[in-house]
Amino acid sequence: MGLSVVVISLMSCILNLFSIHYPDQRYGLAILKTLFLPQWYQKLNTYLHGSHSESILVTMKLYTAMSSFAGGQERKVVMEIFAWDNKVSKLLNMRRRGRGEIKDVLSRPGECKYQSLSPRFHDRHLDIRTLYILFILSFVDATSPTSLKTMFLEQRKESLAAVFKGLSQDSYSVVRLVLEKLWGGLWSDIKLKRTLKIGLFSETILSHVRKILAFVSRIWCNLFTAPQTLRSRRCR
Repeated sequence: MGLSVVVISLMSCILNLFSIHYPDQRYGLAILKTLFLPQWYQKLNTYLHGSHSESILVTMKLYTAMSSFAGGQERKVVMEIFAWDNKVSKLLNMRRRGRGEIKDVLSRPGECKYQSLSPRFHDRHLDIRTLYILFILSFVDATSPTSLKTMFLEQRKESLAAVFKGLSQDSYSVVRLVLEKLWGGLWSDIKLKRTLKIGLFSETILSHVRKILAFVSRIWCNLFTAPQTLRSRRCR
């Protein structure tokens, strides 16, 4: 298991490097074509169904790199081979808990590391839940064609909707990333059917959004309420 973790992690790094440099993308594409063979992607899906956290982590890094390679050139194939089932939905519950507060793994207000988070900027602090969210969002990203977004919403809407459950417990930057991606990729896509957009936001999803708004309002209250003695009173 240890060797496979190293190999998978190395492959995701290589794909990210090849993706950056256009002349080298042909080498990355050759790797992708190999990974698209049943014997290989079924092995990756087996790791996702397993209980070994490190294997799941590096596999999600690889899948995210595959989806984002060359601006999503093979994203449709990645969507088709990924193990979309109830066993994989557990990944949204796999947060990395640290001591004290949950570490803001992407950035904080005023400390934005990345103007737009790309999988090649994978940080060692990213947990499985965050990686899975990044993977799901890649299919509704502004770089994805409308046809792929339509297919994803028609076939995998539940996977995207599941992201909202517990989102109010995530870091500020994760919440911001999800909302920005949905706004830029879905709501701002004038070619995408309005029924698909509206259909995503059920009553359950809207209840999660209300929790998020309450979460964001507390952050801004803590940032701008003065003097210090009034913060605890107004932000309860």
